[in-house]
Amino acid sequence: MSRGSPYEVILMDMSMPIMDGYAAAAALRASGYTGHIVALTAHAMSGDRERCISAGCDEFLTKPIDVPTLLSTVLGAARRAREKS
Repeated sequence: MSRGSPYEVILMDMSMPIMDGYAAAAALRASGYTGHIVALTAHAMSGDRERCISAGCDEFLTKPIDVPTLLSTVLGAARRAREKS
């Protein structure tokens, strides 16, 4: 990232208007973002997880979001990010 400190974890809604989460995650990776990207999606069909991971996401959570799982995922990703630096 060219400015400031990048976020350690990004929660990415995969069904956004204009630029969906797949394109946004790929663009972040192409720009050099190395932090964790957690995909949030209502799509839980076979292959959806792989599509998110292929786009550049590190984790995959389905909606409706289970709050304890979300917190555990974000805390774990932030912990791993801090261990890298």
